[in-house]
Amino acid sequence: MAMESSVPRIFQRCTAKGVPIYAVGATSCVAVLAYMTLNSSSATDLNWLLNLRDIQGVPKSKLTQRSVLQPYTSWITPVLFSILTLLNGFTVFFPSEWSTASFMSAYIGLPVFLILYFGHRFLYRKDSWAIPSEFVDLRLDPAEVE
Repeated sequence: MAMESSVPRIFQRCTAKGVPIYAVGATSCVAVLAYMTLNSSSATDLNWLLNLRDIQGVPKSKLTQRSVLQPYTSWITPVLFSILTLLNGFTVFFPSEWSTASFMSAYIGLPVFLILYFGHRFLYRKDSWAIPSEFVDLRLDPAEVE
């Protein structure tokens, strides 16, 4: 997207191994998938994300970016993000520690995120919510990224 000027150019910057570090950092800040663990069908959603490769018929050995810890880290990450989000300011709930300011600073991110997300979905409701699986580019050449 940065190469198409859809997002700021800083997201083009990569590490020596070709990882777009700023893009990875920005996307990891948005932990939308962590909220999916609250739903009983989160396994279905995760399998949908993992099956992009199967839909396109790309063997695991041909992927340019892969981790030896997958798919376990895909399960652990949303669980940990959910726990960390909820425990961010847990001490504020102790009877002697209650402070409205502390509560707001710890948990204001949750409603702000929801307002921004649903506001964006409302303003851009004509845009598709997701890219069809067959159009996701899993065959990106690392030389093309450079």
